[in-house]
Amino acid sequence: MDRFAIRMISLILSLALSTLILLYPQVVIDDNNQANHRLLMLFLSGTMIGFIHGVGFHIKTGVVRYVLSPLVSWPIMLAGILLSLTKASLL
Repeated sequence: MDRFAIRMISLILSLALSTLILLYPQVVIDDNNQANHRLLMLFLSGTMIGFIHGVGFHIKTGVVRYVLSPLVSWPIMLAGILLSLTKASLL
């Protein structure tokens, strides 16, 4: 796969997860009707990393380069999308 396709996957996943969180915020609500801030921070971190990678921002620092890579963001975003769809009863 070329870099453009990988960046587009990151951008599409981050757009999908952010849209799901905005349209269906109950995905981050606990059984006690309280917001699960840890889960929300995890999903938004994955979305942020996806946007950073998707728009083509290149990081030259070694450690930060791997932290802000699709290897970190894709599993977080896919888990968020699957959780959102199962809570919305779409799967």
